[in-house]
Amino acid sequence: MKPDDFEKLGVLQSKVMDVLWELGEARVHQVRDELEKIHKDIAYTTVLSTFQKLEKAGWVKHKAQGRMYVYSAVKGKKQTLATSIKRLVGRVFRGDPMNLVHHILESENLSEAEVATLRKILNSKSGKKPNA
Repeated sequence: MKPDDFEKLGVLQSKVMDVLWELGEARVHQVRDELEKIHKDIAYTTVLSTFQKLEKAGWVKHKAQGRMYVYSAVKGKKQTLATSIKRLVGRVFRGDPMNLVHHILESENLSEAEVATLRKILNSKSGKKPNA
């Protein structure tokens, strides 16, 4: 598994990566504390084992700080997700990102706030001012 195959990560691995991306760098116990807010009673050794697997696969690296390791992601979340989305568009939507956008707009019940956010994004891409 290459460190850009985000969709191939297991559930716990992807959650560990999400926490690590949010924190920037962290010790195992810090990630465990964050995960415990969602998954009660997650063992330190489970998180440690997940980090070890992620490191072996090239997703994370560590540096020693005293007797503890501090982990950080090898690639940023934005870069990793962009690769996964390009792969999804190529494989599922015949390489056309508009097919993905159209599918989302047609199949999802978007709120007014979400539609407004999309308008802001589109306006910024086209150089228009908001409410233009």
